[in-house]
Amino acid sequence: MNHPKLKEYTLVEQLEYIDLYSNPSSDTLIARFKESTVVSEKMAKESLDLVLRKIKNHTTYGITDLSAKSIDFTNEAKNCYRKNMDKEGVTLNAVVVKDVALKIIANTYARFDRPRIPTRVFTSLANAERWIAEAKP
Repeated sequence: MNHPKLKEYTLVEQLEYIDLYSNPSSDTLIARFKESTVVSEKMAKESLDLVLRKIKNHTTYGITDLSAKSIDFTNEAKNCYRKNMDKEGVTLNAVVVKDVALKIIANTYARFDRPRIPTRVFTSLANAERWIAEAKP
């Protein structure tokens, strides 16, 4: 699945399994995982390092786009993201999934996992962007 082009965002980094976009004010990053990706611990560390390099020392809002087909994370990758998410300087995180069923599953997982930063799950990028815009101080 090729994601539609993001009009207001600039592609700032591209890896085999993820594209990273930034908005004009550089305060929101979108991490778009590519179709048929199984994210390993090594990939999780690499993408976290990439995000850290991009955000430097300013407030950042994150959108994790998981709406492509067949994206999966190893348990080690999930643990890596869980342990390091708040260290990366992201103050809000929106997660975009492809349908309502996955949204329910993701919300249930988040409820038990208790992310360290405010996180919400959406089925559209536009709704995720709207939530972040409204939640910004």
